Amino acid sequence: MRKARLVVAVFVGALACSAFASTSALAATPGWMVNGTNLATTAALATTAAVDQKGVLKAAGVTVTCEGTSLNGVEPKLEASGMASVKSLEFTGCKASSPCVLEGEKVKTEEILVEATLEGTLAVVATFKPKTGTLFTKLTFTEEAGKECALAGNQPVTGKVKVLAPTGQDERILQLISSITTAASKELLVGSGEASLEGSILIKLASGLPWSLL
Repeated sequence: MRKARLVVAVFVGALACSAFASTSALAATPGWMVNGTNLATTAALATTAAVDQKGVLKAAGVTVTCEGTSLNGVEPKLEASGMASVKSLEFTGCKASSPCVLEGEKVKTEEILVEATLEGTLAVVATFKPKTGTLFTKLTFTEEAGKECALAGNQPVTGKVKVLAPTGQDERILQLISSITTAASKELLVGSGEASLEGSILIKLASGLPWSLL
C-alpha cells in the first residue's frame, strides 16, 4: 500500500512539473536572433526592402496599386522582445483605379510599431500599427471629369495590418513578409470602409547578417 502511494505521488509530481514547464513555454516572450545570438538591444534593418509582390490596397470598390520596386523606411529597426519599429514607410509609384485619381504617387505613413509572434514551427505573424492613435496615413482622391469616385476627398487609413513571414523562425539573410490583411477582418479601414492589403517584400538587416524570431 505504501509503495502504491509512493508511485501515485511520483506520478502526480511528474504531471505538475510537466504542466509548469508547458505553462512557462507558452508564457515565454519570443525574441530576435541575429547571427545565432539573442538580440539584447536593437538592430538596424536596411532602409530599402525589395518588393516581391506590388502593394495593392482595396476599399469601397477602389484599388490603389503601388508599382515601386522598393519600399523605403526611415530608421527601421528590430527591438528586443519581438518588437520592431520604423519612423515612416514610403510606397512609390502609387495610382488609383478609374474613376478615382490619387493625389501624388508617393504614400508615406506615420511612425509604426510592429509586434511579432510565433506561428507554428517555422512561421511568424507580425502586426503593424501606428505608434500613436490609429492613423497610418491619409490619401486624397479626386474624380475623373464627369465621373464619381466613391472615395473622393481626404480619406484616413486607420487600424492595423497583419503580415506573415513563412520562414521567420529560420535564420536567413532575407526574410519574405506578405500582407494577410483582408477586408473581412475589419482591421484596416480607408475612411469608414473595410480595406484589404496585398503585397510582399524581402527585408534584411543593415549588417547583412542572418536573423530570425525565436
